[in-house]
Formats: sequence, structure tokens, C-alpha cells
Amino acid sequence: MKILAHFGAFAALALSANAFATLDLTKPNCTPDNCAPQISVSGAGCGGGITVSPDPLIVKKGQAVDIQWTIATPGWSFAEPGIRINIPMDEFDASTAKLSADKKQAKVRNKASKQGSYKYDIVLVDAKKNSCTLDPTILNY
Repeated sequence: MKILAHFGAFAALALSANAFATLDLTKPNCTPDNCAPQISVSGAGCGGGITVSPDPLIVKKGQAVDIQWTIATPGWSFAEPGIRINIPMDEFDASTAKLSADKKQAKVRNKASKQGSYKYDIVLVDAKKNSCTLDPTILNY
């Protein structure tokens, strides 16, 4: 049984690596003019999961951007800290994003001064205070 569990974990990692291998890093999807990822929660709520589009965020090195995430699903808002860059390495103005007053938007500045991959957490809460998280990626290339 343990062998199957290890194989499943390995297969998931291999699938992730293959997904990143097919990315076209010459075409950023997050530019100084437009970096507005949308966050959705499925109808099943937390059990169905959070999605963010686009994922990963691809930023061209040397082109600083203001990333502004918006929650597209009614009934959900950002819980503190909202967006947290796990290891910011001085590439971001802060490790957590500034939240709007209604907690439907979160904003952080990416300096994009060097190449790198940055995991971040999205932390949401519904009206009943059920919390959900997702850990997508920002790629500076």
C-alpha cells in the first residue's frame, strides 16, 4: 500500500513538472498594463476548491507589475492575510497583499528584478467563516 502512495505522489510531481515544461515563458500573462488574476470557488465550496486564472502568473524580468487579484465568486472574501508570498526574496514590496475595504481584491507589487519562481497562498473565507487556501505560483522570467 505504501508503494502505491509513493507512486501516486511521484506521478503528481511528474505531472506538475510536465505542465511547467510546456509553458511559453516568452509570453508573459502578467504585464505592467494588465495583471489581474481572477479567483473562483466551485459550487461545491471549499471541497471543490479554489482556482486562479491565470496560473502560473508569468512576469517578464525587468518589468515590475502591480498584481491585483479579484474574487469572482459571490459570498467569498479574502481572510487575513489574503495573499501571502511564501518566500518573497525582496522581489515584492511586501510578503502580504493590501486588501480592499470589502476584502474582494488584494494587491501586491512584484519588482521583477530577477528570475525566479515564487509560491504564494490565497486565503479565502465564506459567509459562514469556512476557510480555504490554494498555493499557486508566480514566475519571473
